[in-house]
Amino acid sequence: MIGAAAATAHADAISTVIAASTVAELCAALDQFGDLRRGATPGTAPGVSDDAPDRHYTNGYHLFTKRGRDVAATAIHSLPNHTLELWARLDEERRTHSETRRLIDDAAAERSGPGQPPIGRAVPVRLPEWLITLLETESREAGISRAQLIRELVMEGRAARRASREQA
Repeated sequence: MIGAAAATAHADAISTVIAASTVAELCAALDQFGDLRRGATPGTAPGVSDDAPDRHYTNGYHLFTKRGRDVAATAIHSLPNHTLELWARLDEERRTHSETRRLIDDAAAERSGPGQPPIGRAVPVRLPEWLITLLETESREAGISRAQLIRELVMEGRAARRASREQA
């Protein structure tokens, strides 16, 4: 059972998010939620450690409110459509110049680089910077695009997984 303090504070925060009618209002409403994906330690509550300060959090899938040991949560996908549409517009507006530049550079490399032309639809995946650097180095050494290298690695990993399942 969720404590009254967490439930009330959470209901108030979610009401503010749902009441937003512009991207700016949604941005202001979401600014009250700390990002659990940046250095937080998951604990007994879904993604919120017991020693985390009392406040609102998000992990990209849920909005949480923590009060003491109580945590109230709402799945983002369960928010009303108008809120989700605003959120999608906000995500698009928050893209930084460097992310946009990287997308443009990747698309140009796909068209003119040594790899194959674009195959299938894009599947955005967030990778840590150190892994991107490793992929770029390996793709450069192999003379293929980063996207082609990733396709090859996924297929190799898939084949290895199948082989290990068949042996088990």
